[in-house]
Amino acid sequence: MNFYEADFKLNIVKEYLEGPLGGRALANKYGLSSNALVYNWTHSYQLFGNDGLKNRRSPPKIY
Repeated sequence: MNFYEADFKLNIVKEYLEGPLGGRALANKYGLSSNALVYNWTHSYQLFGNDGLKNRRSPPKIY
């Protein structure tokens, strides 16, 4: 599972909301596994602001 930084998510959400590109085009542009990520991040941002983009779980520890 990939974990993306909140700043990275925010940049994509702002580009989606302000620009002409759709979710699929942005997912392709940034190499995301699914365009649903763009829509989910946008929805979370609209509901909760920047807090909606923070990771709720920590990434796995590598030993």
